[in-house]
Amino acid sequence: MKIIKAIPLCMLLLFIAACSSSDDSQPIAETSDIKANVYPIGVGLERKSETKIFLSELPYESYQSFQPLTSVEVPEDITVVDPVTIDVAEYKGKTLYFVALRKYLFSDDYYSVTSTTSGPLSDYSATIQEVDSVYEVSLVLSEPSSTDYWDTSKLTLTVERGGAVVPNMEVYWFGESSLWTQELKENIETRYMVDGSVAYSSMTQTNADGSLVINVPVNEAGEVQQGGTTRNYNSHVFFVIDNNVVQPTTVDITGLEVEHTLSY
Repeated sequence: MKIIKAIPLCMLLLFIAACSSSDDSQPIAETSDIKANVYPIGVGLERKSETKIFLSELPYESYQSFQPLTSVEVPEDITVVDPVTIDVAEYKGKTLYFVALRKYLFSDDYYSVTSTTSGPLSDYSATIQEVDSVYEVSLVLSEPSSTDYWDTSKLTLTVERGGAVVPNMEVYWFGESSLWTQELKENIETRYMVDGSVAYSSMTQTNADGSLVINVPVNEAGEVQQGGTTRNYNSHVFFVIDNNVVQPTTVDITGLEVEHTLSY
């Protein structure tokens, strides 16, 4: 049996191997004599869930035009010495391309998390021979640029004071809730009382019904563990200032459409 490493030379430094678009996901190969051992190596990858290795006859360009032959789920607890093994016996004579794609948090499409730092996606390929062979492929997985793949959630935020909606109220977006502190709140109030300025982005004023719509980018990293604590990249603080007092609320973006009420 041949062992064929379908890996760009510069990837070997990151590769530790033991020799030995569609929903058509297949189970990990166990008995086939023609296999592909794919080693997904996370480098700066913050979310490991809902990631699959896809095989196709053409290099991946976009999910909309992608026509994969099959796919296999990548276990979240996989290590760099554990391969995702795929039976490729039925693809004898074909050149296969390998790519790791991750599902969007709140929609059904996928996007690439395969690093192209060491070369284009077309480098990760293997021509399947008639003889029994094991093809070893190393893929570095990393977070792509946010501008390449982030979805947008439509947040409808309503402001209420004492149970009554508040029209024409300026709403501000602070940002990620993990960074919000009581000290920051007091600093905002102090500055506002001094010169009436606010150092954070205004989302304009509420409508006559006390609501406004805000387009919030969805950070596909989602919730991650950092130093023993959970960080939710999609949890945001918005606030209003009423009678020189900051009234904040925390909004967790949990879908492509979210409704929330800021009440005080």
